Amino acid sequence: MANKGIDIDFKKVIQEYWKTYLPEGAEKSIVDQKREEILQWFAGEGAKGAYRKNFGVNKMVSRDNAKIMLQSLAEFVKLAGYRGLVILFDEAEQSYSIIRKSTLRDAHNNLLSLINRIKALSGIFLVYATTPDFYIDPKHGIVVYGALIGRIGKPEDHPPKALDTIWNLDAVVPTLDNYHEVAKKIRSLYLETDPQAEELVMNERNLVSFVDDLHGLHPSLSSVRFWRVLVAGLIKKFDEQMEDEEVQTEQIYDDVMNLLREE
Repeated sequence: MANKGIDIDFKKVIQEYWKTYLPEGAEKSIVDQKREEILQWFAGEGAKGAYRKNFGVNKMVSRDNAKIMLQSLAEFVKLAGYRGLVILFDEAEQSYSIIRKSTLRDAHNNLLSLINRIKALSGIFLVYATTPDFYIDPKHGIVVYGALIGRIGKPEDHPPKALDTIWNLDAVVPTLDNYHEVAKKIRSLYLETDPQAEELVMNERNLVSFVDDLHGLHPSLSSVRFWRVLVAGLIKKFDEQMEDEEVQTEQIYDDVMNLLREE
């Protein structure tokens, strides 16, 4: 409650949620209902009057107070023991080609506002993942908005460097060793989350062979990047093995490609 970077209503709601874990709480069904109601507040759902009566708050999470709520969330995340909050917008431009010009300008304005403010909000790191069209499209790209293109810049034709504002991942040519490293890290996540995984999922030697086989099945000129095939294929393979089943690599590849083509 002493943190001045957190909105007062945000504090009250967190405090009320914490109270549901006290030993002298009500019956479990009532407690669960109260927790669900509290969580709805963060989504901007429910009636303001009910929240004012039950929790003493005076506002709802809305577009008007989104920035202060984002700041509050970042401050709370640090209090909860984390270093900060990472926000990922993944290809948020993909619908720009079908929205009205006024809506596109609103989207650009919102992004510019967020970028301008992000450095002032301690504990927040913004990652905006997009495609080249976001920069260069003459109708919908940020080239139509001088302030935004001036603030963001454009991708350089070289592999990413740590301090670059824009990381041009298309300029990176991954090797099989890179794929092996990623596969081993995904495997380690399974081992961390389930003690039985060590006995069920393939060892690192077989993992490397699986990645090599999967890579050999994927055409070099395919429109689907092998990164997507790799991650989806590994998860499917590990999930099958966790169920003590074994599926051939060719079948996994076909299933993954069918799934990715539907997206």
